[in-house]
Amino acid sequence: MLFSPAKPAIIPVTDNHRPDQARNRHENPRFYEDQPLTNGQEVQLSDAVVQHVARALRMRPDDQLTLFNGDGNEYHARLSEVAKRKVSAQIESVSQPARISPLNIQIGQSLSGVNVWTTPFRKPLNWAWPA
Repeated sequence: MLFSPAKPAIIPVTDNHRPDQARNRHENPRFYEDQPLTNGQEVQLSDAVVQHVARALRMRPDDQLTLFNGDGNEYHARLSEVAKRKVSAQIESVSQPARISPLNIQIGQSLSGVNVWTTPFRKPLNWAWPA
């Protein structure tokens, strides 16, 4: 019996499934930049961020990202230039997100009546030096 190859599946391109959306799975990635950042500033991104933005995520000019530098603020930026070894972004806005959890978390530890951690250490000592 001869087998014929299956018909290739045709996937319609609709508003819900566009090929360019697969490229941007992370709509607004967040990166650490070890430099002072201010609103309206044009920033040259560091080598590690350039590697990730240009090669791993394959972001393009006008894509959005969030930068932070440890001062407690988030800097929302838009890429202005993307090359293999140079990426620059324009900071458009600054926000200070809440970092304290709204959840009331309590931590507890139970203690056993018998100290099970020292028992293995006492036995050999009792055998070596009888009382």
